[in-house]
Amino acid sequence: IWEPNLEIDLGGYLVLRGEAGSATLQPLTDSPIADARYTDRDVKPGTRYVYAVLAVDDRVPLPNVSVESIRVEETAR
Repeated sequence: IWEPNLEIDLGGYLVLRGEAGSATLQPLTDSPIADARYTDRDVKPGTRYVYAVLAVDDRVPLPNVSVESIRVEETAR
């Protein structure tokens, strides 16, 4: 869960994930999601993951993408 972007041209969010200690995060969502929340169901229990979010506007064909949010680490249960 994150603070929603309130800009009127918001197209959605891209959720990124990597394992702790990795500098590279990979997209978890193929396309922008509308809600300011995401449940990652494809995890290995006990593994520590790093998450970040990108906001994307609704510009077509190439949307503008925000800078990466602050990274958050969580251990999967």
